[in-house]
Parts: sequence; structure tokens; C-alpha cells
Amino acid sequence: MIGLFAWFEAELAPISRQRVFDGYHRLVPRLVERFPAIIVDIDDRSLAALGQWPWPRTLTARLVAAVAELEPLAIGFDIIMAEPDRLSPAQLALLHPGLDAAVKQILSELESNDSILGKTIARIPVVLARAGIHDAEVKPKPVSRTPIMREGDGDLSKALRFEDLLLNVPELERAASGFGLVNTTRDADGVVRRVPLIMSYGGEAMPSLAVELLRVGIGANWLTVKTDALGIHAVGLGDSVVPTDADGQITVYFSAPDPRRRVSAVDVLNRAPGVAALKGQVALIGVTGLGLTDVVATPVSSSMDGVEVHAQMIENIISGHRLLRPKHALRVELAMVLIFGAVIIWLLPRLTTSSGFVVVIATVSGGFGLSFGAFLRWRELYDPVPLAATSVAISVLLLGVMLSASNRHRRALDAALQSEKLQAARMAGELGAAREIQLGMLPDPQRIAGLPESIRVAAFLEPAREVGGDLYDFYMLDERRLFFMLGDVAGKGVPASLFMAISKVLCKQVASRDMRAAGGITSELNRVLSTENPAELFVTAVAVLLDVETGQGQLCIAGHDAPLVVSPGESVRSVDSPGGPPLCTLDDFDYPSEPFTLAPGEMMVLWTDGVGESSREQAAQVGTDKIEEIYYAREGVVQFLEQLKLEATPDDVVTGLYSDVTAFSSNAENSDDIAIIAIQYRGVGD
Repeated sequence: MIGLFAWFEAELAPISRQRVFDGYHRLVPRLVERFPAIIVDIDDRSLAALGQWPWPRTLTARLVAAVAELEPLAIGFDIIMAEPDRLSPAQLALLHPGLDAAVKQILSELESNDSILGKTIARIPVVLARAGIHDAEVKPKPVSRTPIMREGDGDLSKALRFEDLLLNVPELERAASGFGLVNTTRDADGVVRRVPLIMSYGGEAMPSLAVELLRVGIGANWLTVKTDALGIHAVGLGDSVVPTDADGQITVYFSAPDPRRRVSAVDVLNRAPGVAALKGQVALIGVTGLGLTDVVATPVSSSMDGVEVHAQMIENIISGHRLLRPKHALRVELAMVLIFGAVIIWLLPRLTTSSGFVVVIATVSGGFGLSFGAFLRWRELYDPVPLAATSVAISVLLLGVMLSASNRHRRALDAALQSEKLQAARMAGELGAAREIQLGMLPDPQRIAGLPESIRVAAFLEPAREVGGDLYDFYMLDERRLFFMLGDVAGKGVPASLFMAISKVLCKQVASRDMRAAGGITSELNRVLSTENPAELFVTAVAVLLDVETGQGQLCIAGHDAPLVVSPGESVRSVDSPGGPPLCTLDDFDYPSEPFTLAPGEMMVLWTDGVGESSREQAAQVGTDKIEEIYYAREGVVQFLEQLKLEATPDDVVTGLYSDVTAFSSNAENSDDIAIIAIQYRGVGD
């Protein structure tokens, strides 16, 4: 972060800083409370009335005298009169070779215009302008200098330095009360923001026009330049001290151009009514007529006369309203960058994108607000751009890192999801295959080997999941005995299906040992299953032995609903049995058999508890007081069977009962396996 700040400070800060402070300048230009420097303006109106520039120095002398009558503290020229006046009598004689010799002699003996102006300014505190010139091959020439004292152990090495000077004609140089350099400095974009108070010529300090004019105006005999190890830090004017930058310059707090700061030269010469008195002020004589002025750009105006820049310098010095970039500004800006940067780094990852955006905007806005507040309150220049740029850079970097991490996380999740999908698909395929295998293990009621015409069988099984724990089986033990059973393993899914397969296989093995009673088959099956049950599952079951010739049979119930017997058009009856507990709960339980008889045309119907469970969730949703109204169970089976038609077949019973159950439960997903079987005894000979 510090490296980023250092790079920004070296490469971009000067440009960005200028733009920001110029913006403050335009928003809040300096408020002008008084005008200590009045511009005597040789403007277009003056040129139109008194002739083109340059005027004869005699007219300039008249203007100086007229200004002096208004009692200013001092008069300064923002004009360098470096050449003799071409309108002086002797110069005119040279310009007109056809003149009579006597006339030439008379003209040459007359006093020059420069001398007349010199005598005028000699009586008045007047400061003349000079201009520094960069010419390394010229050695500094001796000139009149303003007395300047040096305080401190610093030097002028950082001050604006010149090798030569553009001076006025000697008559004027000898008469003036002081001299000031009119040079200004422009930034790379051509805008004047800072102006020098002290410059260097021949290794010695020289004041600017504004500083020298104030010195002469207050009657100070010398200036004081205060230096330290960093360079110049202040200029002393009598009892006043003006802080400067290390190079002897100040940042001017400009106001907008104001006509109250000017008075036309022609109005001064004509003593026009309404000309402002100059008593207690300083006067700056400058030329602003069209095409004759030096125009510069400032933060508040794209074109400001150079003489007005000097006037505003004087106002800044007197009012103390100059702008100042404190020596500690860089440290403050770096501290703000570090503090707010650390806050953003800590806070941003913990916020949403929109909240983080608000934090960054608030940080940037706060930095500009504090900077603008310091500009308004103390006229101090603190650059908010490093904080704003660093905050945005950190935010973009963090958002990039967060986005990259988010993308990596998303890709990891996508990969995991894809893996899960593949695993799920593989599992679904395996379970689908297991379902086919499980359902394939169940006998086809239409293909029971040896089943006589006196018996019709129908069966249906629907696992709640891909595989389930319900089971049924049919097979002829011999020519007269049909064994069939219906079971329900506690639980659902793969464990129940595995135990269902084991139960079915073991049941057939036990029944094939020529057991003569349903209870005996059930007791033996219970014993065998109990020894092959590490998961401690249990099975409810109904086992039936039926004589296919007589319709007589034996029934054994192990924790299951008793089957129903139905004859169409008659009441449904239950084949009750004392039975016993579910298989695998008591290892040595002796299950009893219950005899029953089916009359020709009667059907025995058995089902698992999935028939009732299919509506249990719906019952829970409406409250316990409604369970009896919507819970299907045995009562629903009885009601369905009592409505059978005379020609109903076992297939009609199985499919109809399943449809009735699903319709009753509003086609909700089955919560348990459903198995239904129906066996009809038709009688011998039917």
C-alpha cells in the first residue's frame, strides 16, 4: 500500500492535485473584502482617447503625477521601459534628417522624455518592474538592489534563478525607489497557481514586484528572507512575516476578476468624477489594451491580466488568505490511506457487494469532504485523490480476489455437484436395476406352476422407493395345497429389500419341507430368520395354506392385519386369528394356525400397512381431530370391498383398491411400500 502511495505521489499526484484544488477554487473563489492594490489600467478606452501605445514618456509622467495626487502609498509599474523613448526631442531629430540644422540643435538640447519621467518618479515612491532572463552565457551585471537581510542557515538554491535581467533605461533605474521582478511561474498545463515572492539573481535574493511595492509602500528599509535547512520559509516585511514554500513561492488564493479593482488611466488623467481615491493603497500601472497585455490562465479564469495577478498577490499577502500546503500534508494523507485502507481490507470481505460499494463511496466522499473542509476553514491543501485512488484500487483488487475465490468455489461446487449427479445417476441406475431384480423375484400370479382352474390369483406391489420391504409369494406345495404369504419388513429402502429377499427365499425353503400347518411354517421361518438378522429387523406376515379342491385352509398371522374375505353382494368378514408377534421379535414363539373355509366365489384379500400409511401425512397436516375422517386403513378396505360388483375378479380388486387408496390420499407420494393380493376360490368344476 505504501509503495502504491509513493508511486502515485511521484507520478500522478501533481496533476490530480492541481485538478482537485482548481475545482475547490472555482467552487469557492476568494471573497474580496477590500482592495489594497488598485490597477491604473491603460485600457482600450485610454488608448482610444490618448493615442496608441507606447505613449510618450511625458504622458506617462503626467499619469504618474495624476496618480500621485490621489495619495497612494506607492506606485508600481507592471511595464518595463527598456528602450529610450522614440518621441524624445533628440530621437525625433535623428528620425528626421531633413530638418534644419538649427532645429536639430534646438531639439538635441531639449530634455529627453525619459529624463522628464525620471524626475517625476524621483519625487514619488515608485517601484519599477524588471524581468529575469535565463541566459547561462551572460554574467550577472551590477544593478541597484533592494536591501535584503538573510536569516537562518539555509540558501536560495530552490528559488527561481536568473542569469540576466531586463532593465529599464538608466534615467528611470536611477530615479526609482525600488525594483521588483514580474516573472511568474506556470505549471505544465500553462496555469499560474503559484507565484514567487523571492527570486535569485547572481546568487542574491531579489523581490517580486508585489513584495517590493509593499515594502516601499510601508516605508520599510529592507526585506528579510528567512531560511532553514529546507530552503526559504518566510519573507519579512517590516513587522509582518509572510510564510512561503521552500522555493520562495506562495500558492495564490485567487478571486474572480473584479472591475472594482481597476480604474481607467484616462479617468485618472482627466480627474473624472467617481475615480476612487488611492490614499492608503498601492497603485499598479499596467497596460491591458487589446493585444498589448500578458494574459495568463488561473484556476478561476482562463484569461487574467498579468497586472491583476500581481494585484491579487498583494491582496493575499496583506489579508493572509494565501493557500498553504502544510509540511505535514503528505504524512496526513499517508495516514489516511493506511487507516482507511486497513478498514476497507478488513471490512469489505465481510460485506455484500452493494454494502462494500457503499463503504468505498463513503470513504472517497469522506476524503473529499475533509479536504474541502480544510480548504474552506484553514485554506490548507490536503489532497484527497491518494485516498480515493488507493481505496478504489484496494477495492478493485479485493473484489477481484473475492471474485476469483468465488469462481474457484463455484467451480468446486459445480464439480462436486456434477460428481454428486454422476453418483446419483449411478446410484439411480443401480437402484433401478435392484428394483427390476426385486420385482422379478416376485411370482407372476398368472404363471404359478400347477395352479388349478379353481383358484384365481392377483397381486400388486409398489415400493415407496426404488426398492422396498414388502413381499408376497405363491406356489403349490403339492397337487392340492397352495401356499401363499404376504409380508412387510419394518423399514424401507435397500436394507428392507435385502431382508425381504432373504425372508422370501427362506420362507420357500421352510414351506417346501412338507410342513402341514401354516403356524408350523411360520414358527420355523421365525426361528431361521432370527439367526440371520444382524440388523435386528422384523417382519409382519400372513401365511396361508389353502386346499384348492375344498376351499378349506389354515391361516397364521404374525403381527399383521387379518385378511378379509369378500363375496360380492354380501358382508365382508375378517378371518381373525390369535396369531403372534412379528417375525424376529421372539425367537422361539410357537405360532398357532387358524382354520377357515372359502365358499365358491369368495375372495381372500390381504394388504400391507402401506395402504393406510399412504394417507398418514395428509392426516397429520389437518390435525389429530380429523385423522379418523381421512385415515384409510382397514375401514377403507372394508368399504371398498363391500361395494364390489358380482362379476369382480381378483385383478379388479387389486387394481381398484390401489386406485381407491391413491385417490383417497390425493395422489400424494407413497410414504410406505404397498402390497395387495387377492385369491378367489371358484370351487371344483367351475
